[in-house]
Amino acid sequence: MRIIGLWRGVIPTITALILVAEIPSAFADEHTPIAAAYMPLVMKDSLEFSDRVKVAQNIGDFCRPIADAIPTLSPREQDWLRAEMNAGGSRFDAALSSPEVSKQYTGRVARNCVSYAETLGKLLATDTESARRSQAVFWALLATELLSEDFDWRVGQLRRKGIIRFQEADMAGIKLMPRLGQEIVKKILVFHLADEAGMQIAPSP
Repeated sequence: MRIIGLWRGVIPTITALILVAEIPSAFADEHTPIAAAYMPLVMKDSLEFSDRVKVAQNIGDFCRPIADAIPTLSPREQDWLRAEMNAGGSRFDAALSSPEVSKQYTGRVARNCVSYAETLGKLLATDTESARRSQAVFWALLATELLSEDFDWRVGQLRRKGIIRFQEADMAGIKLMPRLGQEIVKKILVFHLADEAGMQIAPSP
C-alpha cells in the first residue's frame, strides 16, 4: 500500500528529528492572532498524547495566518528565479538567498503545516487501525515541516523587505517552531511508534 511505503520513508526522518538540538524557551507575551494560537502549544507539558486532537487544531490555527500572509511568486518572479537557478555559479548562489526563494520556501512550509494538521484532524476522528498508522506518518511529516531549516530567518527577511507584516510576538512564535516539532516527536510520535511495536512507554517529562 502507498501509506506503507510512505511510512518506511519517514523512519530515517524520525531518527534525525530526535537528534535536533535543544531550542530556547523564551517567548514574548503579546497576543496577536499568530501568537495567541501558538501560546498553548509552547506551555510546559502541553503536548500530551491524549490531547493530540487539540494539538493538531492549534497547529493549523497557528500556521494558517502565516500561510495566508506569504504571497506566491508572480509569473515574472518564477521566470527570473528559474533563469538564475539555471545559470549556476554565483547567480545560483545569490538566488538561494533571494526574497523570491524565501517566499517560495516559507509558503510551502506553512501551507504543508496547515494541510497536514487538517489531515490529522480527519484521521483522529476515525478509530481504525489504518487511520492510526496514517496518523503516525502525518505527525512525522508535520514535525519535519516545523523543524525546517532557516524558516524563521527567511520569514524575517520577508518582514524586513516589507513583503509581510508580522509583529514581534509573531516572530517569537515562529522562532520556536523547531521546539514544537521536537515536542511532537517526544510526546506524540514516540507513542505511535511504541504502539506499532506493541510496547508501552511512560509519558515524556
